[in-house]
Amino acid sequence: MSGRTPVRLRLSRGAVIGLLALGALVGLLRPAAPDRSAAPAPLVGHTAPDFSLPTLRGTAAGPRVELRRYRGTPLLLQFWAVDCPNCVAERPALLRASHAFDARGGRVIGVDAYIEPPGLVGPYVRLHPEPYDPILLDPNGDVIYRYRVTYVPSSYFIGADGVIRAAVVGQMSEAAFDREFRRIDAGLGAKGRGT
Repeated sequence: MSGRTPVRLRLSRGAVIGLLALGALVGLLRPAAPDRSAAPAPLVGHTAPDFSLPTLRGTAAGPRVELRRYRGTPLLLQFWAVDCPNCVAERPALLRASHAFDARGGRVIGVDAYIEPPGLVGPYVRLHPEPYDPILLDPNGDVIYRYRVTYVPSSYFIGADGVIRAAVVGQMSEAAFDREFRRIDAGLGAKGRGT
């Protein structure tokens, strides 16, 4: 022991009340978090929740894409990330399967799920061929939360009617992508996995 005597902090009742009041005031002045509890979870067999997000080539205030704009087009909405090993491993299979899907009028939309800045995503996609057109950014994580994305890649296969036909969490093979693309082309449902 060093021989020091402990210092006791004594606060008057007025000082304690003042600190509590200050803490309450700071809490009131802090912006409230968005109420995300009202957003329904996306379910297979139900309409995909709509959203509006900026494209990689746009900015938060620039060109935005709304999911409802794609009604009438079969879609794969995939949540991915630059530094996701399973996304990287799956990419060649998705690229091959998506060519035939695109030729049949389908569309593959990618949403960066790690809230990565355009300065990281842009250079990455210039170096690596991507199946996504367009690539969307979710700067606030609202769509990631709304779709309950907890793991990437997460894939939502959406029919031309806007209904989610299948949901798959995790890496997929080329055959699995092709099977799901053909199902949504035909308007057939499939059971969701992992949602």
